[in-house]
Amino acid sequence: MDDINPPLNQAMPLLGLLAWLAAWLGGHLLLGYTRGAQRREGAVATTVHLALAALALGSALFATMGLSMSGEPIAYAVGYRADALSAAWALAVVASALPAALMRWRASPSVLALGAAGFGAGAASSQALTVWAAGLLPGLDWRLGTLLLAAVLQALLCAAALWLAFLGPGRSGRRRRLWRAGAAAVLGCALLIGPEIVLSAGDMATQIASAHTERVGMDVVKLLSAVAVPMLLLALAALLHLGDDGAAGAESLSGRRRRRRRRWWAQRP
Repeated sequence: MDDINPPLNQAMPLLGLLAWLAAWLGGHLLLGYTRGAQRREGAVATTVHLALAALALGSALFATMGLSMSGEPIAYAVGYRADALSAAWALAVVASALPAALMRWRASPSVLALGAAGFGAGAASSQALTVWAAGLLPGLDWRLGTLLLAAVLQALLCAAALWLAFLGPGRSGRRRRLWRAGAAAVLGCALLIGPEIVLSAGDMATQIASAHTERVGMDVVKLLSAVAVPMLLLALAALLHLGDDGAAGAESLSGRRRRRRRRWWAQRP
């Protein structure tokens, strides 16, 4: 690897750190915005929260796949079809919307399993589409069993994260925030493990060129994955916590008003 791309080796720790950041933030935001949607009653507020949940995790899924592709030890230039990349991102967002919408509808073990299965299948499909978008030559010979393994593992990790956050110890209790952070880490692991399994399923070591070097370059994908998506996730995190603080303040104010009314009624002659 050192002979193939020395600058890449120097950047690998940073790429790995950015992948971890994107993966954890994506999981944290999906769980946080889904919880916010569960507390909302209006259709507009609920839809906005679910859309932001899907946008966060889907973008993180796209970014971790892009960073994994950027970290591959290859000796040739790689380009991507813009339409296929856009489709991969859109598929990642749709796959992320499934568990969020279903857990908003009904937080039960059966619904959790359905949402996790949909996420696993959609995530693996999005990751495979990202690899296909590079037009690698002489052509990918997919190992379907390995692709299925990527989908199953990501589904299982998603199910574990949803259970921890919504049905298990993260649902309530003094340590619920700690459990929710752990759930986000579990979901983030799905976004880190999946790309590696999908890349191995495509047998990247046998590829010698990319058919789309004149299209969207690897540097553009790296910029989107390493800069644009983390900035988006940080902005969504700030928005989420500002909303939580506002909701908590409103609940506190409402509680104080109710207590004052009860005291006023109790003091009436």
